[in-house]
Amino acid sequence: MQHKQPFDIQCDCGQVSIRVEGAPAARAYCHCRACQQFYGLPVLSANAWPSEALSIVKGHALLCTHQHPHLQMRRHYCITCGQTLYGSNRLDMAVIRTSLIADAHDGDLPAEHAPTLHIFYAYRALDIDDALPKYSEGWDGPLHQVGTATTQTSAV
Repeated sequence: MQHKQPFDIQCDCGQVSIRVEGAPAARAYCHCRACQQFYGLPVLSANAWPSEALSIVKGHALLCTHQHPHLQMRRHYCITCGQTLYGSNRLDMAVIRTSLIADAHDGDLPAEHAPTLHIFYAYRALDIDDALPKYSEGWDGPLHQVGTATTQTSAV
């Protein structure tokens, strides 16, 4: 599905703005432990683009990067307000939370940005009851089997 128009996301204080172009390479709910810990969420709802699909419109000097000390993950945030605008994963994809994408579209998440699957569902912190496919690991692995207990003992 092709997203025809570029859009801008900005931080809470409006000092940093980033333009996103093209269709996302992936639209998913991620349940991996790395995302749970790095983003402080039980599940990350996000779209991923090749890093070259993003450009900084304003506030380049205010966009700071935090490199995870052990994982191949980076978080890019406004140094003024602390808002994370996007992350970078081990594949160097730009990962943007769907809540920021919705904010860029007057609060409504466009259908072309809605998650289409769950990944790393074996590591979920909570069960999600929806009709989307749930992959135990990445999307190139097996589907999660209904009735399989979560492998995570506590939520992060």
